[in-house]
Amino acid sequence: MSATRTKHCTFRPEAVVARGWFSFLLVSLLAANSLAICPPSSTTRLDLEKFAGEWYMVEGTPVKKNSVSTCAHFLVNQTSSDTFKIKYTAISHRNNQPVTFIVDGTVSDDILAQWQLVGYKEAFGKQ
Repeated sequence: MSATRTKHCTFRPEAVVARGWFSFLLVSLLAANSLAICPPSSTTRLDLEKFAGEWYMVEGTPVKKNSVSTCAHFLVNQTSSDTFKIKYTAISHRNNQPVTFIVDGTVSDDILAQWQLVGYKEAFGKQ
């Protein structure tokens, strides 16, 4: 009889605080070093072939107070030469329940996208 182990995503506030000072210091040093114009101008168009694939969020900036969704996963598919679809899943910072968004986007001079929370009628983003 064999046993299988499963990974569980957990949010550990003490780990965030401990890394917070290091992250702050690192970002401050990089920002002071670059002196770049904000926002930086870009003449390079997003390469959808390279962007397509699976992406995981390691850390994020809280939207409200100290709350960040965990286990964030982005599955990016190129749907044409200038369009893409993303399935975003995470564990909600509000109620510790799974959430899913479907994102439809286009790439031209700008990257525009509409986010639709699965189970809700209203979307936000480009119209």
